[in-house]
Order: sequence, then structure tokens, then C-alpha cells
Amino acid sequence: MRDYYQENMQLYAILVFWLVIGMYGGPLIYGVLPVLLILMKQKGMYEEMFIGFILILILSDSYEPNLLFAKSVKNIYISALAVFFIFDRKEFLPFNTIYKLYMPFFLISVYCLFYSETIAVSIQKTLSYFLLYLIVPNYFTKLYRDKGPEMLRNIIFFLVTILLISLIMIFISRNIVYPVGARYQGILGNPNGLGLFCFFTFILFAIVTRMHHNLFTSSEVVF
Repeated sequence: MRDYYQENMQLYAILVFWLVIGMYGGPLIYGVLPVLLILMKQKGMYEEMFIGFILILILSDSYEPNLLFAKSVKNIYISALAVFFIFDRKEFLPFNTIYKLYMPFFLISVYCLFYSETIAVSIQKTLSYFLLYLIVPNYFTKLYRDKGPEMLRNIIFFLVTILLISLIMIFISRNIVYPVGARYQGILGNPNGLGLFCFFTFILFAIVTRMHHNLFTSSEVVF
């Protein structure tokens, strides 16, 4: 894993910078994040943008006061990714159309909006989920076409890094990962969320290693 962190120092520097600005910079994050995303897009840093979005989704599940910025920032993030996708469609050809399988769900969601007591929030959530299913698969397939299995390796290492940080936090700030009277939840919002995160990370790892036998060394597989 040492090689992975050496190769991705720039990515983690950007993510740490976002965290510091979001936690201590107040509303500054709402200006800094879009500017950085535009710069990353201009430099073709699609993988970094994709992994950054995964981090924001993870943090948005947290109830830690210093991380509450992620709940609103994720809407800005997915909107930025959508804008890049719309105005740079040639980069994503051929399109991933898996979102069509979920159209019945979205149509039912739109119908249910008429019965919502919080119409504004409902519209926002329905739109954000539609963008999620439209945008994320297209970024994923683009990255896989551009970088191949190496992109899968980087995503898995990032997910494992989240779990590793969660363990380290036991010794740094135990109250964050072990809220009073609660089970261990890592840096996620609740123990069940952590369980799902572990479960799907393991499934992804199992599938990728079956498809690409030599992608990880034996020591990395054990780790």
C-alpha cells in the first residue's frame, strides 16, 4: 500500500484541504470547493473528483458537528459533476444507461411529491438521487475505460483507508467513533452504515480480485 499512498499524495492533500476548510472555514467551503472542482476538471483529474465525491457522501452520513458541512456540500458536488457531464458529453461516450432501469422508481417518486408535506426537500432529494444514478455510473465507466483495473484498485484502497482511519480514531478521538452509549461506528454516521460500508467494500473487493487476479499482491490481499 505504500506505493499507492506515494502515487496518490496529491489526492489526499486535496481531500485534507477540503476537510480543513469545511470544518474550520465556515461558508468558505461553498466557494473553494466549486473552484477546485473546475480546476481538477480542466486538468482531467476525473478519478480524483470521483473519489472526492465518495468521501463527501461518507462524511454526509456523519452526525459529528464539524462534518455537517458535507450534507449541503454534496448537493453542490453532484451538481458540478452533472454540469461537467452535460457540457463534456464526448468524454463519456458511449453512455452508461443503467439509470433507465430505475425510471419506474423515479416516476413513482415524482408522483409522490404531490403528497409530500415538505415539498421543497422532497424535490431536492428526488433530483439528487436521479443525478446520482445518471452521473456516477457514467463517471465510473469512463474511468474504467481510461485507466482500466488500476482505477478499481485505487477505489478499493481508498475505501480501506476510510476503515483504517476509523480504527486509528479510536486512539485519537474515541468519542467520535464511540458516541456515548452507542456501538462502534467509525467515521460514519451510525453502526449500521458502517456495517453496510464494510459489506459492500468486501463484495467489491471479492469481485475485482476474481476478475483481475494479479491486481493486488498477496500481502495486500491479506491486509
